[in-house]
Amino acid sequence: NMARKSRAVVETVKAKFRVWRIAIYNRLSKEDGDKVESDSIVNQRAMIRDYVRTRKEFCVVDEYVDDGYSGSNFERPDFKRLYEDLQSGAVNCVIVKDLSRFGRNYLEAGYYLEKIFPFLNIRFIAINDNYDSMDETKKDSLIVPIKNLVNDIYSKDLSRKISGTMRMKEKKGEIWYGVPAYGYWRKPDQPFRMETDEETAPYIRLMFQWTLSGMSYAEIAFRLNQLQAITPTMRLAQRGHYKEESARLHTTWAVTSVKTILHNPVYMGDTIYNRSYQCVRDGTAHAKRPRDQWFVIPKTHEALVSRKDFEKVAQLLDKRNEAQAKKIKNNAEVRATSPDVLSGLFYC
Repeated sequence: NMARKSRAVVETVKAKFRVWRIAIYNRLSKEDGDKVESDSIVNQRAMIRDYVRTRKEFCVVDEYVDDGYSGSNFERPDFKRLYEDLQSGAVNCVIVKDLSRFGRNYLEAGYYLEKIFPFLNIRFIAINDNYDSMDETKKDSLIVPIKNLVNDIYSKDLSRKISGTMRMKEKKGEIWYGVPAYGYWRKPDQPFRMETDEETAPYIRLMFQWTLSGMSYAEIAFRLNQLQAITPTMRLAQRGHYKEESARLHTTWAVTSVKTILHNPVYMGDTIYNRSYQCVRDGTAHAKRPRDQWFVIPKTHEALVSRKDFEKVAQLLDKRNEAQAKKIKNNAEVRATSPDVLSGLFYC
């Protein structure tokens, strides 16, 4: 026991005279954007710089900033860069404003502080929480796991409140996601209402008429290009949503654009919410919801297609999809049972 205590004292003395290569880590999530100024990146940086300036053994190597990223998980670009530098030995001390800036996930934050950082001999300092992993009196204190747990609970509670408010606003039609669908535009005097875009609406009507007459996606795209119809992304660029040099701008119509439009129920005059789901807190990937879980507010804007015609088109497209899936299945079965006698002789 005496030997262990002596080694601990020696290590503590060595640490005091060590030059610490500092990594300053700042984080601000989207939810924190409307908070007081003390939570801003600028003030986090200023507080940590002042703290470092008074200690000669600290040498700042780099600063890592994740602006607009949730603390509920560690999938953040600059945190990943920080972790790489910790593993390589470029830095050996991390300083944050407080534990919530490091992370709000109780389990992951605790794993880094109690397992990974000690294994890599990384010193961790949270200024406002008065925590320093080199301080033996606070190293095993319960205050850190308790604060991490509180931060985790706060994050989940905030997520539930925001989700509940947004669901309520959706049902009232008082919220807007993204930009209006091709064929519509936002009313200047009513931000949650759509008006018909007279320049592009005729193309929507044509597309549904052509589909009912038996045309395929490719044929419709070909005709739209012949008419030199403006594409959805080019129309958005005209409205100031994309820069002219943006790689997302498409000057010609593609099958995917036609398919997206023909499957969009917004053209019946309804506003649809809850069509997809993604939870940043849980790390859930973007996924579509089944139709029976959609929030539908009927007759919120002018319909470009009658409900009857939209349903006809939907049934027609479903039949095409079934026929295509059957064809693919049959082809796969034929290939599996038939030898490829031209293999190695002909190339595409």
